[in-house]
Amino acid sequence: MVEQQYDRRRIESFGRKVTPLVRGYLVENGPGALMGIPTAGRLFAVELYKRLLTPGSVDPFVDVIYLEPERDKIISAFQQIGDRLRGRHLIVVDDDIHTKQTYEKVTNELDSLREEYDIKSINWAVEFDGPGVATWACNRINNGNKARV
Repeated sequence: MVEQQYDRRRIESFGRKVTPLVRGYLVENGPGALMGIPTAGRLFAVELYKRLLTPGSVDPFVDVIYLEPERDKIISAFQQIGDRLRGRHLIVVDDDIHTKQTYEKVTNELDSLREEYDIKSINWAVEFDGPGVATWACNRINNGNKARV
């Protein structure tokens, strides 16, 4: 099972560090949708989703939905629930970005859907970001915010 390959502490650490940043972004900018990238990204996405749905004592409510497409089926996933995604800020969640291969492929697919589904922004949340392209990361080489608005 994939989850056994990932230390639960890493996933929880990701959730603790990234949730306040994503929550703040969604509170300020409007409703969001989380999309977990198969396979490991789904584990991190579910953790983030659960934390976003659990308000703390001072945390405001955030409007967020969860999308989990199969590998290479992002467009068909959008076609199935496109109306629920309309007008939202999309947050793509993965465990890491090393070579940017998945990042570029998924971002290009999502860019082709932006206008049709009125996607307000495309952001990435990862545990490790080597090239420094993710919006939010626990560990990265480049610390800049790379939101694609």
